[in-house]
Amino acid sequence: MKNNRRIAILSFLLTALVSGCATPNDKSDLEGFALSPGEISIEVGDTFSFDVLAKPSNAEIGEVYFALGSGEENFATLNDDGSITAILPGTVHVYATTMNYETQSSFYSEALVNIVSSGSMIDVTSIDVNKQEEWKDVDIGENLHFDALVYPSNASVKEVEWVSTNENVGSIDENGLFTAISHGNTNVYAIAKDASKIRSESFDIYVRKGSDDVLVEQIDVNGPSSLQVGSSAKMSATVLPALASNKEVSWSSSNTSVASISNDGTITALSVGNTNIIATATDGSNVSSNPFTLSVVANGGQLLVSKITISGDSNPYVGEQIQYNATIYPMGASNKVLTWSSSNTNVATIDDNGLLNALSEGTTSIQAFATDGSGVTSNIIEVNVKEFSGGGGGESTYEGTYYNFTNLDTTGNTLLNNLRNLNRQKRRTTVGYGSMLIDHGSNRSSAFYKTDYDPNNPNKLLSFYSGKSVNSGLNREHVWPSSRGGDFVDNDIHMPRPTLTSENGNRGNSFYVEGMNHSANGWDPAATNFGLASYRGDAARIIFYCVVADSRLSLVDKTNDNQNNNTMGKLSDLIKWHLSYPVQQREINRNDGAEDLQGNRNPFIDHPDLVCRIWGDYNSTTASLCRVA
Repeated sequence: MKNNRRIAILSFLLTALVSGCATPNDKSDLEGFALSPGEISIEVGDTFSFDVLAKPSNAEIGEVYFALGSGEENFATLNDDGSITAILPGTVHVYATTMNYETQSSFYSEALVNIVSSGSMIDVTSIDVNKQEEWKDVDIGENLHFDALVYPSNASVKEVEWVSTNENVGSIDENGLFTAISHGNTNVYAIAKDASKIRSESFDIYVRKGSDDVLVEQIDVNGPSSLQVGSSAKMSATVLPALASNKEVSWSSSNTSVASISNDGTITALSVGNTNIIATATDGSNVSSNPFTLSVVANGGQLLVSKITISGDSNPYVGEQIQYNATIYPMGASNKVLTWSSSNTNVATIDDNGLLNALSEGTTSIQAFATDGSGVTSNIIEVNVKEFSGGGGGESTYEGTYYNFTNLDTTGNTLLNNLRNLNRQKRRTTVGYGSMLIDHGSNRSSAFYKTDYDPNNPNKLLSFYSGKSVNSGLNREHVWPSSRGGDFVDNDIHMPRPTLTSENGNRGNSFYVEGMNHSANGWDPAATNFGLASYRGDAARIIFYCVVADSRLSLVDKTNDNQNNNTMGKLSDLIKWHLSYPVQQREINRNDGAEDLQGNRNPFIDHPDLVCRIWGDYNSTTASLCRVA
């Protein structure tokens, strides 16, 4: 098990400050942080503390959580202040995470520690860096190459790590190659990769704006989405980059009979209808904004729909239900009721709420239509329904080497313990419950964006149970309830799932029981008005995984049990769901993402047959289910 400690970073001062940087009261939002140096060599008996560098340098770092790699506590001790003490020769990984609670952003860094025998190292005493006076002022895009001379000449570790204190202004790679990126100041220095933490003198670099004009790259426009006939309003344009030499724009209306717009962005509404307002750069870059749709309505009249955009999985499997979502413009449209259609109802049907039922292999086209008389139709999604090759009872969905040294040809508790041992070996760390926080869902730093992303829109997440593609109004669902022992595994990305806050409380802490809905008799996601039946299979395989992840958790074939027993069920229904609702592609994607984050996998997604081989003989009901399978 990893050794985990927490350290509160109350203040951190860089020894090399950017000249002209912000005052302490002018803080930037934290965009990341790094342990410095990223790799060090120390002797047995040494105690070493990493520097924590904020990105940007004037950002404020809150609490930082440190951890050693799994199984590495024999080589080093992680102290309460975040330092490490070397115990035996070897290699240790140090992991650190922090959280910006204002933006709900989480950040991660790691460093490598090489431990050698006591008395075997000669420490660095000083570092000289080549620098030239003309390097103090450079142009955007210019490169400089720094070299470091390490003393004494027989120092054991001569490698250095290069640091630029403002990476937005200029970056420097491991070979000392500096690249000027944007206007501003930064400092460059080298730091020894041994326990001495010796730094060179810092070198101040000023990156000039450059002599050429900076062209416009992007224009964002804003203004009212609707106006009444005869009224006027002002549009605004935000021109990027901020250093653009010419920020003047010209305005146009795609339908001048509906609305006209003057050179200063003033709109005049002329007649009922829709028009697109566009701003175009006048600096020769030919950059234009995205069309901004304006609806002109009669006095007291309804605001018509101007645009419909639909999204959803275009590659469902036979038997799967998919929730399609529609975004309607303008946001204040009076009538947002839509009708949906499938061009081939033998392949898939879709109801008035956008819920698609995949019926047979083949293709169909999905589209939505406004019902307010505007005649507006959505984009068309070409849907390809396939038979799923993944298994519920037998077929393997994984062809990698993860299980090569684990004996899966056993049954019962022997097989369960083999999987537990494998999980302990492979799980190098856990993501942490805080890193899954997604209240601000557009923040891509959430770990859920690695595991629960929508393949058709990676900026959104698939909500557990309902399958909706969203990036707001979400929280974390304990698939294994916290009050029943779920806290043992709530730091493990394989167990919690993103769910809509409006739906999360429906289950409570009930056992999974087919046909029941939030009662003392149990709960079934398919028995609600929002749950998709196929998520029965997902839920069952997560519950099976939890028993592997922590031996304090166990399964019972009951509809309820004492909470202190750390149990979940109903086992026979979970096995039935596992067999009836085979592994989905979304589960395979999630398993791959979880392995990237933690190093371990859910074996019941990769090898569905393991469920019956462990729990098939639990009682006559489970035996009957598994014999049929």
